[in-house]
Amino acid sequence: MATIYKWTPFEVALDITATGSTVTRTSATKYTVKINASWETYYSGAKTNYGMTASSGGGSVTLNSFGTKASSGSGSFTGTYTISGNGAATKTVAVTFRNFNNDNGKSATKNVSFSVSVPAWTSYTVKYNANGGSGAPGNQTKWKDQTLKLSTTKPTRTGYSFLGWSTSSSATSATYSAGGNYTSNSAATLYAVWKANTYVVKYNANGGSGAPGNQTKTYGKTLTLSSTKPTRTNYNFKGWGTSASATTVAYAAGGSYTANAAITLYAVWQLAYTKPRITNVSSTRCDASGTAADEGQNGLISFKWACDKTVSSIEIKWKVSTGSTWSSTTVSASGTSGTASKVIGSNGLSIENTYDIRITVSDSGGSSYAISSLTSLKFSIDCKTGGTGVAFGKAAELNNVADIAYQTKFSGGILQPILAVGTDINTIQTPNVYSGRNITDNAYTNVPFTKGSFTLRVEAAGPNGQVKQTVTTCDKNIARVWERFYYTSAWGEWKCVYDMAGTVLWSGAYYMNENQTVSFAEKVSKQPSGISLVFSEYYDGEAKNQTFISFFISKKLVTSQSGRGHSFILSTSNFGYTGTKYLYISDDKITGHANNTLTGTAGTGVKYTNNRFVLRYVIGV
Repeated sequence: MATIYKWTPFEVALDITATGSTVTRTSATKYTVKINASWETYYSGAKTNYGMTASSGGGSVTLNSFGTKASSGSGSFTGTYTISGNGAATKTVAVTFRNFNNDNGKSATKNVSFSVSVPAWTSYTVKYNANGGSGAPGNQTKWKDQTLKLSTTKPTRTGYSFLGWSTSSSATSATYSAGGNYTSNSAATLYAVWKANTYVVKYNANGGSGAPGNQTKTYGKTLTLSSTKPTRTNYNFKGWGTSASATTVAYAAGGSYTANAAITLYAVWQLAYTKPRITNVSSTRCDASGTAADEGQNGLISFKWACDKTVSSIEIKWKVSTGSTWSSTTVSASGTSGTASKVIGSNGLSIENTYDIRITVSDSGGSSYAISSLTSLKFSIDCKTGGTGVAFGKAAELNNVADIAYQTKFSGGILQPILAVGTDINTIQTPNVYSGRNITDNAYTNVPFTKGSFTLRVEAAGPNGQVKQTVTTCDKNIARVWERFYYTSAWGEWKCVYDMAGTVLWSGAYYMNENQTVSFAEKVSKQPSGISLVFSEYYDGEAKNQTFISFFISKKLVTSQSGRGHSFILSTSNFGYTGTKYLYISDDKITGHANNTLTGTAGTGVKYTNNRFVLRYVIGV
């Protein structure tokens, strides 16, 4: 209901009213009000000689024309006003009435105000749908003609990457990005757009050729592996494994791959070709016709053979065991398997000699050989011509050797030959056991130590002149054993295979800071197993012979990872002090680190005191 305002301009008493009938929100910042304005005199029927106008918000209306006598007047007009905020609000509208004096042309004004309810600006709800994922943002309000900043929150979905938002649940590309602008004057539900993660499947021919190209595996979907099969000479492709050394098939060519992970598949091969096989070999002395004879000067060589491919040749070679010159003959054969017998020698195989027999079978893929021997005539005792050798149970064939054809038992034991002072051990290649005297330093050449007594065992180690030497120190307190091989006309290095006491490679008292390096007396690779590092406490200006802390390092680790860093955690017996050492260990030295002398307090409150500890010994074990 309108309020009636009393007004007496120019000594004329008036009642004036103003009300708002229609309130319209025209924008986010504007609204309009249709205003009804009226006036009348206090006294019914009285006439006045005044002009009257009403105005507000840029609009106005004439309620009584100037110079026209009237007792009342009314009219309507529309005013436009500003507003801040998008929500509904109650606002006060002021209307200005102006009355004119007919006699002198002056005017007087009166403000009349009233409240109006302004509706909220139009809004739209923007909803979010994770579309199979989780963690969608909450709803947002979009006001008409205003830009909405979309939520920066991104939903998640196992196996998928979030691309953005779309108004379609089946969209494959995003219309809106997280934190992007939404300008449409409409409500909307935005659906998360997902892209399934992909994983590369690679193929490795693993020694073959023709591996398939890479494939892409999509999350949650089964990938059909390539049906292409690599090839490899003399091998059959079995399938794909997950490592280069795999012998079992994890996936078949053209099979299914379901794992959601990248992978490299390695070809698994099965040998399609086996070299020729030679079995059931026998070598018997015989006469020229092949009939067995103890004093025969021929040899009957019999064997079975089999090939994966058609046989190309079979050869039999023979030589005196102590000689180097071979004779040979061939055996006629065809197909892929058979049994062969061949008489060799042409009445030229001495009954006093033992002969090495070598049978070689070849096909287009390769060859194999088997070794046999044709023994000499059996003797009780035989002396080599000139008395330079003797044999028991066989012919004497070797100079300066007592050759025994049987397992041998010596009731009185064997006296080992004693090596003369100055002997070069490299020259001792005749199988036997020898003794070295307990003498001064460097009495022998090419032994793995400088002094002391020892035993030297020499053994034949192969059919091509290989020799094995084993040296054992004769010390009841510190026994050590070394081994080496003679092969292809050269000696290999001595390898310590047993050390009773261990060898001190270094001793001292070092913090092992960045300026300190420990050089070993012997390389780690020369030790039987590795090295032991021994630490102790250090305080009051000296290293203490107490609270020793030891660590073993494998020589395999050192030689394969030479120069790499190693961490050592140290502590006193009552855990009053703790510390760490970081050392770089090589085959011949240890190098320190700057942090090895630092002190401080850890996050746990435990105090570490690296300069409380020093390295005391490096021992070969």
